[in-house]
Amino acid sequence: MGDGSMNSPDNIELEAHEESVGRATPDPFAGVSFFEDVRTSPSLSTPAAPPVQPKDPDKALVNTALGTLRLNGWYCQADPSYKSFVMTVKIRTPRRGVIATDTFRVFADNGLLYFEQLVLDLPLTAVTQMPILETLNQINQRSLSSVFILQETGVAMRHALIPRTPQEGLFSVAMMVQTMRQMYHDRRNALSLLRTVVENCGTLDPLAISRAFSSPAAPGPLTSLNLYEAENLANFAGFVTINDGRVVHLSREKMPPDQCRVKLTCGQGHLRGEVLIGHVRNGKHAWTSMPTRLQKLIKANPSVRSMELFQQINSINYRPGLMRIITSLKTISAISMVFPTDQDMSVEQFKIFGTTLLNYAEDSSKALALTMDRARAC
Repeated sequence: MGDGSMNSPDNIELEAHEESVGRATPDPFAGVSFFEDVRTSPSLSTPAAPPVQPKDPDKALVNTALGTLRLNGWYCQADPSYKSFVMTVKIRTPRRGVIATDTFRVFADNGLLYFEQLVLDLPLTAVTQMPILETLNQINQRSLSSVFILQETGVAMRHALIPRTPQEGLFSVAMMVQTMRQMYHDRRNALSLLRTVVENCGTLDPLAISRAFSSPAAPGPLTSLNLYEAENLANFAGFVTINDGRVVHLSREKMPPDQCRVKLTCGQGHLRGEVLIGHVRNGKHAWTSMPTRLQKLIKANPSVRSMELFQQINSINYRPGLMRIITSLKTISAISMVFPTDQDMSVEQFKIFGTTLLNYAEDSSKALALTMDRARAC
């Protein structure tokens, strides 16, 4: 965004809020020497205590992220929630200076760190409109890792960040900055589409979303993975793969490609994992499988109306997680996408990514077997 135009590539800089300037003070003990005699203490020869697991791992993740950001001079403030904090970030371009001040709510859930922010305020009368939900579904098919959801106050976006190992420090400032940079890129692409839907009462060019997300990835320090690199990561993480040159079939044990429920593809700046849930035939949704977590929200019924389907998909995506549900003209799928930050994706990070996909696929298979058993009983 060097020239400030909407179609030019991003060249944004993120900096801490102005109130954080001057917060980092020099170490008052730097360069000071102590000359008094120090007696040897028996505790110096005592072996180190074994590592202690935190009582609340999610709270520990939040505290680590908060401490990392504050240590580097970023402005963060307390949030009423126990496992979250709020940070304010300025978005700057070389030519235009500060163009936006964004506020992110950062929280943790089930071992993942989330960045969330409100994208567009909407009146309550517009919250249940189908064109908005349909547009969000199409945006979620193309946005890179950011899932867009409809709330009572409007449209929000959320990104799930997979931490690194504790030995690597879990997070780095560069890792979180690249995440916020990508979220800004996703939001900028989606915001004009959402405003068009609201202002024109649902009228939207079918190709507008494809054009808006023609460059889904914001510029970053690393390139995206290719299929062979993704396959190597999966193998090092202990998974079984089959690479047919188009997709990588992922499983826990050796099986034919057509029985692998999880497929990996590499796009421009991202790695995508997909689990097929159902097919759309003759304008109706015929379910081939249904995850247990969807049973209470989506009825196994071929006559599900589109409006109800989009509402239920939005309800599922509202809950934090790596997976998001999308529907296209032919399929209904659960997908997850990741992109490189300041370092290449580690084996441990891929293990979390792959395990989430396979667990989701296994839940679908169990639900399918249960449905078939009930059909035979009838």
